[in-house]
Amino acid sequence: MGIEVVELYGRPLPEAVAPALRERLARAYCPFRRYHCDQVDPAAEGERAGRPHGVCLVRDTEAEGGPVPVCPSRMIAGAAVVEDARRLLLKCGAGCELYLLPGVRIPDGGLVDYLLVAVREGLPLDFIGLDLYPVKANGSVWPWREAALSGLGLPPEEGGGARAEAVVSPPVELDWRGSARELLRALHHKLGFFERLGKRLVVAAPESLVTFMMEEFSFDMVTRGHGRESLRLHAYAFDGPDGTEEGTGLRLTARVMLDSVQVAMALGLQASVHEELSAVLMQLSGRLTPENRWHEPAGVADAEAPDAGAAD
Repeated sequence: MGIEVVELYGRPLPEAVAPALRERLARAYCPFRRYHCDQVDPAAEGERAGRPHGVCLVRDTEAEGGPVPVCPSRMIAGAAVVEDARRLLLKCGAGCELYLLPGVRIPDGGLVDYLLVAVREGLPLDFIGLDLYPVKANGSVWPWREAALSGLGLPPEEGGGARAEAVVSPPVELDWRGSARELLRALHHKLGFFERLGKRLVVAAPESLVTFMMEEFSFDMVTRGHGRESLRLHAYAFDGPDGTEEGTGLRLTARVMLDSVQVAMALGLQASVHEELSAVLMQLSGRLTPENRWHEPAGVADAEAPDAGAAD
């Protein structure tokens, strides 16, 4: 598998102009956060440890599909994710103001990336949670970054990195299964809070990750939904300009409605429920005898059915 960097510190590659990219490398500047890049590679060692890597989007050159984000901040670019989520606010009419609060801790559920809060006259009326989930790598992303810099004629030490080793073995790949399982586990912990309060949690994830998760985990029970589910999973493709000077834009491609029971079942946490249900159904099937069959009393159906030929 060959991974190439599509975007570094918000600059599309290989179209990035070296002087502009050099400035961002020196400052470790993230245009989406409008502040320092906070993406530190947990697998990095030596001089790279604790340093932001700045990798936003990558592409698998040996697979179909568009760019994939490896940084959650990249998914907030262009405000598309927030605008798609705000439509789920139930109490946001005329005169309301919206506040986007980052890093909110909830009881028993850890940290939610954002809460979108509807406010009127200084008082919160409603809120929804917003979590951003990129795809993670199964190792350090620094070799990807250094290969990208080398392709632009820049030394790998630009921006505080260290020189790459001659050979990276085994090659670092995108960890689809690990990313999907981490997403499901986080939802399992967070969703109960939103369900208890009758609020909604919107999760924005790459289309390719959502597709993998739905195919590889136990989501055969997922239906079209009845609209009351607390979780809304929004799948995004990264395949076109978003009207800004920064990188490629987002396009909402699918919405999936889930509840905490379905998430738990996808993780295999409710296997005993399936076994118990199967046992009950088996027991019931043994009592489906002719004498137990319900027969509707004669005349009831005719009496309750409306007369199609009757006048209003």
